[in-house]
Amino acid sequence: MLIDLDRFRQLADQLGGATADAILCVIAHRLARAARETDFVARLEGAEFVLVADDVSDPNAARIVAEWLLETLTPSVELEDQSVSMEPNVGVTLTQAAELDMPLLLRHADMARYARKRSGRGGVSFYHPGPVDGQPA
Repeated sequence: MLIDLDRFRQLADQLGGATADAILCVIAHRLARAARETDFVARLEGAEFVLVADDVSDPNAARIVAEWLLETLTPSVELEDQSVSMEPNVGVTLTQAAELDMPLLLRHADMARYARKRSGRGGVSFYHPGPVDGQPA
């Protein structure tokens, strides 16, 4: 799962680097608390994070995990005298362990995340190979 915070760059420009860093720390802590012991969570760059759940291969289970992440990340971040709202996007891709190709998985999750952004702000989108509803994958 690839997670990002919509319009974070503009928000960071408005609030300043120190506040943006503090927000990212809060988000990172929320993700770490939401993850299970067997999950891998990391910050990639900017406001992008990845969560690898090696035992979730069923789309319904993956949706439950992704929606849990949205619930965890969506509440406003309270810093000193500011309340900052986040709109997370989660791109999900599934694979079998025998097919594990991390760069490819990240590209697929990124494609799903951008599909979510194109269709509206915030939410979960799954990677689907090939065209979906007349749209390229």
